[in-house]
Amino acid sequence: MEALEVLKPMKTCPDVLDCIAEDHESLRSVLQRLQSPELEPSRKKAIFKRFLPLYEAHTHAEEASIMEEGLTLDSLRPLILDSLEAHEVGDILLGRIKLAVDIEQWVARLNSFCAILEHRLDVAQEKTFPAMRSAFSAEQRELLGHRYLSARNHHHVLPTLQLAPRTSPLIYDEAGKVGYLFAWLLGVPAWILLLVFLVRG
Repeated sequence: MEALEVLKPMKTCPDVLDCIAEDHESLRSVLQRLQSPELEPSRKKAIFKRFLPLYEAHTHAEEASIMEEGLTLDSLRPLILDSLEAHEVGDILLGRIKLAVDIEQWVARLNSFCAILEHRLDVAQEKTFPAMRSAFSAEQRELLGHRYLSARNHHHVLPTLQLAPRTSPLIYDEAGKVGYLFAWLLGVPAWILLLVFLVRG
């Protein structure tokens, strides 16, 4: 299999935006293949399985570095909150893919996930990156690059139905995700709530 399908350690990166852009290119390359009508579903499943560690490590690293820092700036706050919502939507779609009852449904849900992720990558390139480049100095972006690499290269993929927030408490609170807190207070296992939501959806 091609190297782009595998999560490989990123050794050095002088700018966090360069780190993110490099991962985005890897994600785009795999998304194109996953959406190919000529590719057999069994092959798509194999590629998708190897794609997930890269996707999860990348989103985790974004949240642990530039998104956490960006929430402290009024100029970036709306963009960051929007991106965090997109990450949550991505997690829900991934859960639905894993709960598909047959290959036809699996492919349909995969296509939806790929299309939405591709759109988010476009938004990042056209809107989010320029805003971040203006908001952070070169020195700040370099420091954030180190944080990104550390989080990315040491990320461990969580179990499928693990609902503990991937983000720091700051990011999770800022994004307004209090559902898990209510579930905990009510004594209801969070994974049961998600399972009910996904099945009914």
